[in-house]
Amino acid sequence: MELNTQPILCCLGDSVAGAPTQFVMERCLAAQGLDWRAFTVEIAAEDFDTVLSGIQAMKFQALRFFPSFQPAAAALLVPDDPWADFIGAITSAGWTPAGWRGWHHWGLAIGEALASQLAWSDTHCWLHGDSLRCRSAAVAMHETPPAALLWTEAPDELPEQLSTPTGEDNWLTTLDWPAAMDRLVDATDAPIAFVSENPPESVLHADTPDAGEQFSELLNSRTSRCVVPESAQQSLRPWIDPGRFLPESDWDALSDAYDFQRWTGQPADLPLIRDALDEYGDF
Repeated sequence: MELNTQPILCCLGDSVAGAPTQFVMERCLAAQGLDWRAFTVEIAAEDFDTVLSGIQAMKFQALRFFPSFQPAAAALLVPDDPWADFIGAITSAGWTPAGWRGWHHWGLAIGEALASQLAWSDTHCWLHGDSLRCRSAAVAMHETPPAALLWTEAPDELPEQLSTPTGEDNWLTTLDWPAAMDRLVDATDAPIAFVSENPPESVLHADTPDAGEQFSELLNSRTSRCVVPESAQQSLRPWIDPGRFLPESDWDALSDAYDFQRWTGQPADLPLIRDALDEYGDF
């Protein structure tokens, strides 16, 4: 399938009011001098598969799916992709000579940010909980592996190919909270990246009186980053130095930057994206 002379980025959702993606991408495209078009389309959920067929016929280059369409996009656009099946959603897609490629940008963007801030080949990444974001992060860690991946309260079933991207049998370990703490204590001086949708308040505050202090000492005594939603940070603030959090306010900017570079092959200007998101929020 040959592309139109002017590549098109289409953002799709069933409720698009207030979505800044088109505004941000137009700023990025203009800054790079790229002759692309970006637009946003609101469609009914029952028309989604028909619209996707039309998009393929019209030879669009890039797609962004708003949250309500992300599971269906994975099932319809990349049905044979094991990573999309494991995550249960894709946020974005691009056309390549081999066909459509879909991805979930959150984990990939956060993974790149963590790898730029930590000594990644020495880092132990700790995922807690079975959430979409933790699954997205696990797939990203497989693509750019840290030294080890620990997962507490992990999914019951994990893709076989997730286990050994580095050829090391123990790269991925599913374990309980105390065992994860012991493993990290034994990994003396290793940087730590902690990623969770819902940090375990029961562990930190009630079940074991020393757990919070141990967790605090572990993360605050190492080079570490903590990736949790702002709403969940409240339970960790008594234990973790605020400077160790990767701000949730940056997650959208990092995700937009990742998508832009993957779609266009050009580096994104992260400060420009932050400014565009702030400006859009002021409208």
